[in-house]
Amino acid sequence: MRSGQLNILNKLGCIISTKYPTANNPFEDEVNYAKRVLDGLEKDETVFALLYEPDDTKNWTTNDLILKQSNPVALENPEIWEDLLKKRKRAIAVESARENFLTKHCNIIYQGMGTEAFVDINDVMDCKVPYIDWHDRDVYIGVDLAMTNDNCAVAMVSEDSGEILVDAISFIPEARILKILDSISITPEDARKNYMKRQVFYSYPILRLGKEYLCTNISLLLFLFENSNYWVMRNKYFQKKSQTFISEFGRYFEIYVEEILEKCLLKNEFSAIEETSKGKRADWHISIGGFDFLVEQKSSISMLKIKQNNPDLKEMGKYITKTWGEAVRQLSETEKALNIDNAIKIILLYEDYYAGQCLDELFRLDKTLENDGRYWLINIREFEMLLDTYKNNPMEFDKVIKEKLMDDSSLSSSGHDVESILNNHNIFINNYLINNGIEEYARKEFKNYGDIFGGDESQTEG
Repeated sequence: MRSGQLNILNKLGCIISTKYPTANNPFEDEVNYAKRVLDGLEKDETVFALLYEPDDTKNWTTNDLILKQSNPVALENPEIWEDLLKKRKRAIAVESARENFLTKHCNIIYQGMGTEAFVDINDVMDCKVPYIDWHDRDVYIGVDLAMTNDNCAVAMVSEDSGEILVDAISFIPEARILKILDSISITPEDARKNYMKRQVFYSYPILRLGKEYLCTNISLLLFLFENSNYWVMRNKYFQKKSQTFISEFGRYFEIYVEEILEKCLLKNEFSAIEETSKGKRADWHISIGGFDFLVEQKSSISMLKIKQNNPDLKEMGKYITKTWGEAVRQLSETEKALNIDNAIKIILLYEDYYAGQCLDELFRLDKTLENDGRYWLINIREFEMLLDTYKNNPMEFDKVIKEKLMDDSSLSSSGHDVESILNNHNIFINNYLINNGIEEYARKEFKNYGDIFGGDESQTEG
């Protein structure tokens, strides 16, 4: 529809729909974009959206507000309201009627919802006990088997003085494990022939030796796992020509940065920068300690072929000039638009792969960009440490900022790395994670995996 109006001066299109049974549909992409416009995350004056969605999507069997919010015309027409109540009553009683009722009359994505309420996983974890004595108990056994090589499970249930005792065990068939291992392993012969030489182990960190598997390097395996989680999801949506995952990933990064600002600064010390029709702007203006900071967030992740001992320099150059170059232009334009003198302009990266010194490469590659010596490239960890230092030790924060500016002006290689300067002031630990309970939360979540995450929890940082 959009392509067909390419040559029309005053383009106009109307999209009308109820919800679909699942979230994976073209209309949901339109809704998500419209929400970003309504929330001020995207500037698009050509979009007008009326979204009649309920605030509560769970208690549809009893909450009349769901029907009122999804069907505003029913507030003016008693006959429609009574008809909706009848349809809800039938959907409660007849499972096959729920999908149509929830999607068409409640604007709720169905995805198997019904009157059965699943228990919140946090409530389940609160009931965990180290041991259950099953001797001499009457038990019920439930099994979930498979015809081929699907996952299986068995559960055992009993009652004890009004309390329910449960033990559930899941089984991953060996054939599935081998299938996963085969996808990230390579034979010595194929490794020798591969044009990537030893770089091939970044993509295939396991050697396949007949029926045995040998991990070449645990760091490479962890590297693959850490990066693949993002790319598996990103590629899945990319194949469907959907920007939903990338948009939501960026949105949640924005939410997290705002949370850091709220926890470390006063309300009058930072503000979100509004977009205008005159061009893109940076995300945040921070005014603390006598310094003005402009911050542009970048949540994009570099491809695996860049993150190797011998990186693909061509791809790295494309990534740097596109992502960081765009950030520099936005920061520069924002500084001029807000009439701020000598602002410290921060490109805030989600990932921690790049050191601050890498920013010099951008200005070497793109001669159209002007470097005034006040652009900083920092990652989210450095950002957390920097603002936590300001909150708890403003004098030390002042020293860190001034040392960074001085080293940048003298082109000292150490001056480009914020964490190195923090270390110079005996700031080695990310206290933001500790002071705000994030490390403790992570420790509780991973307490059953202590050996994997460092063994001695007292010595690990979140």
